[in-house]
Amino acid sequence: MELYKIKETRDYISVKDFGAVGDGIIDDRTSIQTAEDFAGQNRKKLIFPAGTYLISHSIIKRSNVDWISGGDSKIKSSKTQKVFALVKCDSIQNFRFESIKFENLSMDYIHQNTIKRYTDATCINITNCKNFGIVSCTFEKYARAVSYNNSENFIISDCFFYAGNSIKIEDIIDGSYTRPWAAVLTGSIVSWYHPNLPSNNFIIKNNIINNVGLDVAIEMLSQAFDEQKAICTGNIINGSQSGIQIYRGSLNESSKVVTFKSGIIVSNNSIFGCWEQGIYQRGVIGSIITSNKIEQCGKSGKTENNSSNSISCRVNVNAFKNIKNKSNSNDYYSIVSNNTIINHGKDTQSNDSIILIEQDNVLFTGNTITKSAEFSTQTQDTVIMIGNGNKLNNFQIKNNIIRGKFNTGIVVNDGLKNAHHKDYGVIENNILDGFFKDGINVNFYSTNVTVKQNHINKCINGIFIRNTPYTYILSNQITGKNALILNSGCLIGDVSYYRNRSKRKKIGSSLFVENNKFNCDVLIKMKETNPNNSKLWGRLKTFKDNYFQNKHVEYSDLNFTTQSTYNSKSFDKNDTFRIEGFSKMIVKSAGQFGEELQFNGKVQANSNVIQLTSFDGLGEGLYLTSEAFRNVVIITALNYATNTIEVNENAIKSGTVSIKSAVPIFQRNNVFTAYLNHEAADQDSNLQSNEFYKIKGKRDVFQKP
Repeated sequence: MELYKIKETRDYISVKDFGAVGDGIIDDRTSIQTAEDFAGQNRKKLIFPAGTYLISHSIIKRSNVDWISGGDSKIKSSKTQKVFALVKCDSIQNFRFESIKFENLSMDYIHQNTIKRYTDATCINITNCKNFGIVSCTFEKYARAVSYNNSENFIISDCFFYAGNSIKIEDIIDGSYTRPWAAVLTGSIVSWYHPNLPSNNFIIKNNIINNVGLDVAIEMLSQAFDEQKAICTGNIINGSQSGIQIYRGSLNESSKVVTFKSGIIVSNNSIFGCWEQGIYQRGVIGSIITSNKIEQCGKSGKTENNSSNSISCRVNVNAFKNIKNKSNSNDYYSIVSNNTIINHGKDTQSNDSIILIEQDNVLFTGNTITKSAEFSTQTQDTVIMIGNGNKLNNFQIKNNIIRGKFNTGIVVNDGLKNAHHKDYGVIENNILDGFFKDGINVNFYSTNVTVKQNHINKCINGIFIRNTPYTYILSNQITGKNALILNSGCLIGDVSYYRNRSKRKKIGSSLFVENNKFNCDVLIKMKETNPNNSKLWGRLKTFKDNYFQNKHVEYSDLNFTTQSTYNSKSFDKNDTFRIEGFSKMIVKSAGQFGEELQFNGKVQANSNVIQLTSFDGLGEGLYLTSEAFRNVVIITALNYATNTIEVNENAIKSGTVSIKSAVPIFQRNNVFTAYLNHEAADQDSNLQSNEFYKIKGKRDVFQKP
């Protein structure tokens, strides 16, 4: 038909109107490009009748042209020793690909024939475009099927992707898979390594992706510091190095940063058989990862940097500095919720942790993680790893179910380091059911962790605590061998050491153990009890309303004798307790045992701020005494930037004053019965000699004089 008639009578044209043959033999590139140019000039749809259309170099896409299949139509590269993008879309808008098949060269073929620039083997390459869709298309044999950058307002849905390599998903599952080529920067739907070219407002949904042998099935983020609103949902991914990545890349922080918030939702995807990560978030915050099924990922086993996880939140970002729009970034949570994770890793060797959290402000909640019996032949795996040697601000691990045979259920390692007192970690209302060496292991080198209302069944050690002052162990239920393993490093005197490397001192207890039910063989086991570490009694600030083997237990019921050296227990005013069979004791004046602290500080009358030159041994909750205050005072805040501390009372004088750690004074029946380092007690005429006992030096054994 003559072109002027097509222009006037139809809203579509056929590539065959312009000489395309579609026989899989003749090069149709020129005919298709001519048809595309005409359709773009006249706002026509472009129809591809059934057939295979060979092309020898890229077709340049135009705005306002939809490609629609008129049958079983395929666009295929005619080259065997050269790779190129089948279609290039650059700075255009308002277009659509529907029900078209695309075939390039597979990575198998490229590798076998040593073809250079393998990443050019792309089906559709999109840059700086908007308002487009790729729907119900099929992609076969490629290094990249769809590559997009700096684009917005688009959808990729209901497509089929088949990488076309000889490697099978069975190779990943049985562990025989190895990368036969350098497959980095390859994948089915990707956005790779283009600084400051972000994409926004897009949906990737309901695609089926067989990505075996390639790097990433779906890539959701490029290297840019702009928020991207996007949804990835309902996709089925079978086989890949990594399933879905929310990826910031390797850009450094700078004053140009607008926000680290991703704005991305990854939901309801099914991911099976990934060599490394199922879902990988890197260098961003603010994503929502929810309701995905991730099965048999992390099949590479144990890696050097613990990167082979079912879900990874890696490469922390400083969301509190160098941000132009701070309201978009500060305290913005990533939420990982309601995902189902099944049979992670190899069943014949150690694996990386199933979940890895190395980022600030992650809420991990409502997830189910299981390892079936046939995959539980060894117990070397950690389920949830938090920190992994990185500094974090705030995390919440809540309402998760973990079932199977594992080494450790939840590990907190090196988190909140150098954090402020307001930062926190919460491990709450999780169910751990199966077999665990350690149910919950907190070895944190910082402060403020709450382990609350967890159910731990069948464990060697229920809760393991080390290097974590201000830890709260509340209302947990534990069944197993040892309920609690208490290690050193949990004193108030350790706090400043963790935060700014001041010298640590053995003074002041800070562990709270309350309202727990321990159905275990052993209630408490002590670790690291050499003379340079405080003993049990000094590590526990409170131990109350706990049940052991269905019996109520308090301090006086513990099967431990009070240690004679290095007790660091803290006592609040009006605390009551029993010691070694004596009647109830009442704390008359608050204080703590341990290494004595003595230092000078500068105060101003009517101010609660003390200027210091050293924070050695200091932490919130430590009791101090000085002539500058009427009463024993308690530290309420430390400010390392200004070298000051705050206490709960204003000074009554100004100047440089001597300050000491306060020691507790006890009474029984209104008679003082114990002092620490107070020789004057021997001459106190108000004390009855047969009723008082004193503590000398660093001793907590109550002795008759």
